[in-house]
Amino acid sequence: MSTTDAFAQAGKTAVLQNIHGTMAFLQKFPPFNQMDTAHLAYLVENCQLRFYGAGETILKPDDGPVEQFFIVKQGRVHGERPHSARRGTETTFEITTGECFPLAALIGERATRTEHLAGEDTFCLLLNKPAFVKLFALSNPLRDFALRGVSSLLDQVNQQVQMNA
Repeated sequence: MSTTDAFAQAGKTAVLQNIHGTMAFLQKFPPFNQMDTAHLAYLVENCQLRFYGAGETILKPDDGPVEQFFIVKQGRVHGERPHSARRGTETTFEITTGECFPLAALIGERATRTEHLAGEDTFCLLLNKPAFVKLFALSNPLRDFALRGVSSLLDQVNQQVQMNA
């Protein structure tokens, strides 16, 4: 078994050992607090727990089309993009406990446009794309949450375009 497979198995085991605790944790945050218990159980049963050290890249555009749905269990994630006017990057958002990412890239079946970095030691629950797709089809609260998020991003882009025009 490769090291990657061993870490994945350990992460899966960690989640399965505490299904009820993980479900109770998720029920504190949208959209998970609106999901049917069976759908939430499916999500938890198909997740693995993964640790990222402070400063470690979690996800980046070069990784290609997104294959995982991430939920921050503990810690903080910064989104960084290259700065258009000067060298370097700028932090475009911060994701904290109970929040999830990258919905737009996952739904759009594309790579993320932002590098996601652990802002501190961070634990994430990871749900693979096939399980996310199934859950997306089953759970109206998850689907509504995801599509609202994507449409609000489109609204922001439209507002920026109008301001620049």
